[in-house]
Amino acid sequence: MHSLLQTAGHFSGAGINHAGESFTGRMTLNPVIGHCAVSLVFTALGDKDEVFHDERTLIGLDSAGGLVMVSASNNTGAVMTYHLHRREEERLVFQFGDIAMADAFREQRELIVHANGDVTYRFSWGMPGGEFQERSVVRMAKALD
Repeated sequence: MHSLLQTAGHFSGAGINHAGESFTGRMTLNPVIGHCAVSLVFTALGDKDEVFHDERTLIGLDSAGGLVMVSASNNTGAVMTYHLHRREEERLVFQFGDIAMADAFREQRELIVHANGDVTYRFSWGMPGGEFQERSVVRMAKALD
């Protein structure tokens, strides 16, 4: 079990996207009964309330007991499956595609649950023919309900 699967609540914080624009990140985490998964709703809103990113994601245990992320967003145009690339006590890194394959889209999504309850969401990606690098990051604190 990872602490992310047991984390619940609404989170908000300031971030920077790939174009250097500041945004407000809003995330809701809701564990699935039995703590085998968590639903994640994330939106990145610009200073004029423009939607930079909007996603619905499920992170959970697959039939073999490994962690997987399945996500749909306004930026991908499809339901994407990300496989666990790295797991640490506080950090999960999911990956779509092979980072070394510069002729294809590839992406990593990293989630960190900090000791104080904050959640960081980091996106690194590369377009076909483009460089793979960190593109967006936001650290969010739990909102008071």
